[in-house]
Amino acid sequence: MSKKILIADDDRGASAVLAARLRGLGCEVLPVAVSLEEACGIAVRELPSVVLVSMTSIDGASGGLTAVRGRFAMPVVFIAPNAGMGASLGLEPLDYVVRGGSERELQLVLVAVLGRVAGEARVQEVESKLIAEQAFGDLGRVAGSVAHKFNNVLMAVTSGVTLVRLDLPENSAAEGSLKKMEDAVERGAELCRQLLTGVKREGGTLMPVAVATETAGTSLAAAGANPLAPAAKRPGARGAVLIVDDDESVRALARWVVEKAGYPAVAARDGDEALEKFRADPGSFGLVLLDLTMPRMSGEEVLVGLRSIRPGVRVVIITGYGEESVREGEREGIAGFLQKPFSPDALRAMLQRCAE
Repeated sequence: MSKKILIADDDRGASAVLAARLRGLGCEVLPVAVSLEEACGIAVRELPSVVLVSMTSIDGASGGLTAVRGRFAMPVVFIAPNAGMGASLGLEPLDYVVRGGSERELQLVLVAVLGRVAGEARVQEVESKLIAEQAFGDLGRVAGSVAHKFNNVLMAVTSGVTLVRLDLPENSAAEGSLKKMEDAVERGAELCRQLLTGVKREGGTLMPVAVATETAGTSLAAAGANPLAPAAKRPGARGAVLIVDDDESVRALARWVVEKAGYPAVAARDGDEALEKFRADPGSFGLVLLDLTMPRMSGEEVLVGLRSIRPGVRVVIITGYGEESVREGEREGIAGFLQKPFSPDALRAMLQRCAE
């Protein structure tokens, strides 16, 4: 967790302990501010990712907690002397940490807050790009681009919720907040589906994708008998799963699910890296999870490269467009489709289906 953190706390001993824990989590800790005014000045100069503000540092501050948040351009997490005080002030479980709490609790709160910030930043980026691309009048291209980026935002939130929930005790107060985040993801996914459906209805087609093509005289629709069969060079071992996606959160979630299912996982952030790793040992891979829309080299181009190296490799297409974006006659040989944003259960089911 390489992030810049600012602590505002007039208790130097307690702030030193907190700073040590943050460094243990891989964070960069700025010089501790002993007053709210000092913290505001440091925040303007250093632009931390998160500000941790002790409740004892804001005694007498006009406007209360809401006003304190308004003084910073970045998210504020409060340091409460105990869990009861945080709850009594109406704070959500992920809006504060308890002084002297465990390092794991601190990590969970920071992961949730930073994930939320990253999601909001990506949404703003998508909105800005949408405005710019609309000037060209290519609605189909705009819709596809927005859906892809926004679905990646939703995947980041989904993966964060999944990982946080794993470490929560049963009947945790934070479960309600996580459920709200999951509901928001589903609403966002439905908006993406409505957007793409509307464009398809207006234009009659939506960015047709030629997935199965031919290269060097070899049909890319050729399929192996068992997608997760033991690699030829490693008798008795199950083939690895190559995960190809330009979004880090998608790769992290997919890797976690694949490894939990008992398969080795290899991740690639773009087409060039994927082909390099696949070419190094093509017989070791039993399945490829391939994002259809990536910068520089598209998913279709990666598929061509993979099948030119090993025609029988099985591929699951990851797409925000849906299976209908690939023409029916070109779907032969594709092991399956995963619609973004997908859940860990959906990916787990796909792996099980491919292994049958």
